[in-house]
Amino acid sequence: AAHCRRLPRTPSSVVVERPCFLAMSHLHRRGVATTTGIRPLSGDLSEEERRAVTEDMSEEELAIFDLLTQPDPVLDDAERSTVKAGAKRLLEHLHDKLVLDWRRRTATVADVRVTIKEVLDNELPADPYPPVVFDAKVQAVFDHVISAYGDDGCSVYSDAGVPDLATAVDTAVASDTDLDTITEEVIARIKQDAEFASKVAEQLGMASPSLRTVDELITNDEDSAVEFKSTARWDLRENTASRLIEDAVVKTVTGFLNSDGGTLLIGVGPDRQPVGLDADYSRVKPPNGDGFVNWLTTHLIHALDHTAASHVRARIVEHGGREICRVDVGRSARPLLAKTSLKEGVFFVRLNNSTRALPVDEQATYIAEHWPGAAR
Repeated sequence: AAHCRRLPRTPSSVVVERPCFLAMSHLHRRGVATTTGIRPLSGDLSEEERRAVTEDMSEEELAIFDLLTQPDPVLDDAERSTVKAGAKRLLEHLHDKLVLDWRRRTATVADVRVTIKEVLDNELPADPYPPVVFDAKVQAVFDHVISAYGDDGCSVYSDAGVPDLATAVDTAVASDTDLDTITEEVIARIKQDAEFASKVAEQLGMASPSLRTVDELITNDEDSAVEFKSTARWDLRENTASRLIEDAVVKTVTGFLNSDGGTLLIGVGPDRQPVGLDADYSRVKPPNGDGFVNWLTTHLIHALDHTAASHVRARIVEHGGREICRVDVGRSARPLLAKTSLKEGVFFVRLNNSTRALPVDEQATYIAEHWPGAAR
């Protein structure tokens, strides 16, 4: 029955309440075992500790189980047992993949997401988990894994734990130091977890689009640092491949690089609705997110250069039941000229919510203002 969920996904409106995993981690540190058959001698147990004992699950298994069952769906006893077993099997699969620096490798992160989806598709009972609910659960579990498991083998379930956002930021502010005081672990998490990054931005009073969630970017609409494009290679109106569509991506990215940076969402239409990347996937090899990001990187290298492309970070994310590409672009330390299919040496800049080719007679002034002392 698992194959029933392999239908086109519909936009999800399900809100999944996530347990406080950092608070739960004290169960492990107190040495309360559950699956081994050892029972705590102390009667002073928290509700989560008592639940772990009652359910005969470790705390990390219980965390996955809670994500899969709270606040919905309503399950009977047989279904609860099935989901409980599924949570345990999922962790068995994931432990083999959460290797050193796993969150810093695009392919490994993608593999973790695929594993979560495939294992849950095989393990969860179909009726209580229709596509909308199933997609929400997959995303919730993936978000939890990204946040709870570090790159060096630590997790919120180990004694070391994962560096905490508030502690890292507060320490940096209190000591009046720069970002170097924030651990590499926190920086890596910021890069991988958009929701976590948004919270960092909120605490630091920053409004950079690269630190906003996809929902926040779309709700805010296009502006000087945010742009949406339905596709990167395919003309939806003409139903054909288009060099001009490819040029439009180069134009936007170069405009961000020559201005103050920004974020491009590919697979989102002008009406702010997710279009997805299926049309573009048909033009890349392999026809999936990995192939698309590889093509985009090569495309930008050819249009600009390797150094410029290194300021661009592209990753595939899910929104509204569809895959889209989030492209975060930093500000270039030097002025850049782009090569398109029609012309070479184009100086694109971002002006309000559009990207324009700056006239030659205005380029010297713009460069002097944005890169004092820069020589072209």
